[in-house]
Amino acid sequence: MASNTEKAVEKAMKSASENVHARTDVAARLAHDLIDRVARRAELAEEGIRKTANDAERKMRHSLRRAREKSLDAQSSVGEFVRTHPLAAVGIAVGVGMLLSSMARRSSKRIVERIDYPEIH
Repeated sequence: MASNTEKAVEKAMKSASENVHARTDVAARLAHDLIDRVARRAELAEEGIRKTANDAERKMRHSLRRAREKSLDAQSSVGEFVRTHPLAAVGIAVGVGMLLSSMARRSSKRIVERIDYPEIH
C-alpha cells in the first residue's frame, strides 16, 4: 500500500504532466496561428509581386510597340528624304562618316597614349 507521501508525489507528477500537456497544446496552437499568419502575409506579398511584374510587363510591351512604330516611322521618313533629296542624303552620309571617323581616330589615339610600352634596349 502506497504511503501518503507517495500518493502526494504521484498526484503532483500527474498534475505537472497535465500542466505540461496543456502548455504544449497552447504552444502548438500559437505556433499554428503564427504559421497561418506568416503564410497569409507571404501570399499577399506574392500577389503584390505578381501584380507589379504583370504591370511592368504590360508597360514594357506597350513601350516596345511604340518604339517599333516610331522606328518604322523614322525609317519611312529617312527613305522618303533619300528618295526626294538624294544628293543631300549623300552629303549628310559623307559628313556623318567623316565625323564618326574623326571621333574614332581621337578615341584610339587616346587609348594608344595610355598604353605603357616597355623600353627596348
